[in-house]
Amino acid sequence: MSTVDKMLIKGIRSFDPENKHVITFFKPLTLIVGPNGAGKTTIIECLKLSCTGELPPNARSGHSFIHDPKDQIATKTVERSTLFKEQQKRYAALAEENEDTDEELKEWKTEFEKRIARLESQISKLEREMNDTETKTSIHNQTINEYIREISKLQTEAEAHMSLKNERDTTIQKVFARHNLGSLPNIPFSNEVSLSLINRIKSRLMDLEKDMQDKKISNENELKTAWDHYMEANDRWKNIEAQKQAKLEIKVCSYKLHVS
Repeated sequence: MSTVDKMLIKGIRSFDPENKHVITFFKPLTLIVGPNGAGKTTIIECLKLSCTGELPPNARSGHSFIHDPKDQIATKTVERSTLFKEQQKRYAALAEENEDTDEELKEWKTEFEKRIARLESQISKLEREMNDTETKTSIHNQTINEYIREISKLQTEAEAHMSLKNERDTTIQKVFARHNLGSLPNIPFSNEVSLSLINRIKSRLMDLEKDMQDKKISNENELKTAWDHYMEANDRWKNIEAQKQAKLEIKVCSYKLHVS
């Protein structure tokens, strides 16, 4: 079974004789779609002519089906002649329009110079405005840089403040846990909550300081009492030792007298 893969069409009805049009056929089915006058029927007729050699009906031996180069050359010659004549007319009209007097040329020159002067003035004004804009831009950039430095400084201070705040919260947690001061809310603490907790810690410290002062006084009293007892015991011990020494001396004297 023979199949047709491609077909070249040139100079057939609506297909341009100057260009080559290649139609590719796909398997198992090729759909040919397009608007009216696009050449769908021409493709079928060309396929029939190439496969069977038969011209389509009413083709007049191919004259109305295939482009005649002679007719094409004659048509193009007429078109070119008509186009050349129209261009000659346009050039003539343009030459008449350009036939100006010296006075008109002088007026045009004066007007042109005025327009050039106005444009130069506008350019000078735009340059001054551009310079002013550049100056303002430079000032704005300096201001922006100062703001950026200030923001960076504030950000550093904010980070330091946040670090101190975290350290404060951690210290409060440790103090509450060490001295069993009660439960705490979740961190981070707000300033009001921190102030309240610090006041509780101060109150607890004041209580502890008072307890320590009381214990100090109590310890001093106990120490004074113990010292008094020690002095009394020391005095009694000295008296007892003195009595013992006196008795010993008496015994020694008695012994000496008895031996003598």
